[in-house]
Amino acid sequence: MLGKYLLRRKGIPYKTKNYQENRGKFPVSNSIEMRPIEANNRTRLGDWEIDTVLGKQGGACLLTVVCRKSRFSFAYISQKLSFDFVKTSFSFSEET
Repeated sequence: MLGKYLLRRKGIPYKTKNYQENRGKFPVSNSIEMRPIEANNRTRLGDWEIDTVLGKQGGACLLTVVCRKSRFSFAYISQKLSFDFVKTSFSFSEET
């Protein structure tokens, strides 16, 4: 009976009903609940919120940087998401 499952799937085990895919996911380092009260109430300038939107199958990437109080925003487009792209884009937005 065991040979039946191994031959059909060529040794690859079945995924159970409660299987959760965790490849390609990064743990969140700071949750929204840990945000400072000033930033949450939007009482001061300079609290930035960053978000990335990835294209289909890891293609282009859209990076948005928004000030929480004034809602002033920047948007950057890149062909590939990388740490250097995010770092240079955000450092440029801090200078302006």
